[in-house]
Amino acid sequence: MMVVVALLCGVTTVEAQYLRERGLVREGNRNFVKNNYHTSFNRYNTALEHDSTNYEALYNRANAHHQLRRTTPEDSTLVAEHTYRLYEDIAADTLLTAEQRAEVLRNLGESLFNDEKYEAALNAFRESLRLNPNDKETKYDYVLTKRIVDQKRNQQQQNQDNNQNQDN
Repeated sequence: MMVVVALLCGVTTVEAQYLRERGLVREGNRNFVKNNYHTSFNRYNTALEHDSTNYEALYNRANAHHQLRRTTPEDSTLVAEHTYRLYEDIAADTLLTAEQRAEVLRNLGESLFNDEKYEAALNAFRESLRLNPNDKETKYDYVLTKRIVDQKRNQQQQNQDNNQNQDN
C-alpha cells in the first residue's frame, strides 16, 4: 500500500513539473508573439531548468535570442556566436526528426545570413535542404544566398585579376 502511495506521489510530482514547464513554454510563446523577446527568452530558460531537453523550449529560446539580437543591436551582451551555438546544439541532437533538424538549420542559416556570413549560411541551408528537400522557404533562401556568394566570389576573382594586371 505504501509503495502504491509513493508511486502515485511520484507521478503527481512529475506531472506537476511537466505542467509547470509547459505553462512556461506557452507563456514564452505568448510573449514572443507580442514581440516581448526578453520575457519570452527568460520563460524558455526557466522551462529548461525543469527539463533541459525540452525541444520546444530549446528551439524557441534560440529564436528569441535571434530576435533580441535583431531588435536590440545596441545590446553588446547579445553575441551572434551565442545564437549560432544555440541552434547548432539543437541540430546536433540525434533524437530530432529530419524535419526538426531541417527547421533548426534553416533558422541557423537565416541568422548567419542576417549577419552577412553568407558562406556559412549557404552551408546551413544546403544541409537543411538535404534533410527536407521540399521546403520551399529554404529553397528560396538557398538560391538567394547562392547568388550572393557567387557574386562575391566573382568580385574577389576580378579584384585578384586586376591586382595581377597592375603588378605586371
